[in-house]
Amino acid sequence: MSYAEISFEEKRFYFEIWWEETKELNNRDYPELVHNRCLRFDRIKAIEPMDGQWREQGLDFLKVYLHFYRGMV
Repeated sequence: MSYAEISFEEKRFYFEIWWEETKELNNRDYPELVHNRCLRFDRIKAIEPMDGQWREQGLDFLKVYLHFYRGMV
C-alpha cells in the first residue's frame, strides 16, 4: 500500500509519499512518521510503476500544540 502527493514548498516541488517498507529506518525520533518520505523532484533520477493498492488516508501526521509563555509572540 502506498500514497503520494505533490507539494510546492520554498520554490521547489516535492514528491511526498507514504511507504510501507521501513526496515532500514528503525531508529527514528518520531516512530509515528516512519512511513513518510519527502523527495525533491529535481533529484529524482527514475520513476518505475509498481503493483498494489493505494492508500486513501494520506500521509501520517502528529498533532502538535504550541504554547507561548510570558509575552512571547
